[in-house]
Amino acid sequence: MFHLRFVLPLVVTLLLLAVLTAPLVEHLVTGWFRHDVEQRSRLTANATEDALVNLWQGEKKLAPVNKLFDSIAKDSRVVAVALCATNGQMLARGKDWPSSVPCPATAQDVTFVIIPFNTGDAMTGIFPIILPDNKAANFVILHDLAFSVRRFQEARLYFLLFTALLALVSSAVTIMTARLTLRTWIGRLSLTLSSLDSAYHKKLPREFLPLIREMRQLLRSTQ
Repeated sequence: MFHLRFVLPLVVTLLLLAVLTAPLVEHLVTGWFRHDVEQRSRLTANATEDALVNLWQGEKKLAPVNKLFDSIAKDSRVVAVALCATNGQMLARGKDWPSSVPCPATAQDVTFVIIPFNTGDAMTGIFPIILPDNKAANFVILHDLAFSVRRFQEARLYFLLFTALLALVSSAVTIMTARLTLRTWIGRLSLTLSSLDSAYHKKLPREFLPLIREMRQLLRSTQ
């Protein structure tokens, strides 16, 4: 019971801290992964734009373009790639492009949009592009964000394990400190009570002094 007085408040405090900071951890981890997906999407679009412009020969010769799109989709975080007209028409798409996902709205600049997907959320990276026939289009990359949910679950598990380990270590240190402190106090108190020498009186903590004075008076009165 004596140790619980020290350990329980510490454990409860750490658990409350873990619960209160969990939403912040989720927000930070999700933001980091989405930022990573955005950067990867930009790199993919920049590396693909010249090849796409060179391969584009109109809507009647889509085989080279579709092959390029399928090679991009081999990335584990890319679901599929498509090329959309500014009016929402699908000009070309990889074989894995979901039929339930239409062409996104026209974007004047690079845009990232979160949309619902069958595995959770997905992100579409929309990159305006000018084709050889001076036709404006949007190069669209579809990313599955389910991996970010899995990563967050892993991060939350590690965070909880770290909190539990911290609670155990802190509890052990607290108990050891309490035991050493109690043993020191008891030793000094016993030493003082066993001797009338006032020199030991100065070694005790101040909170013991009133108790020591009363016990000294009691011992003197019984002699």
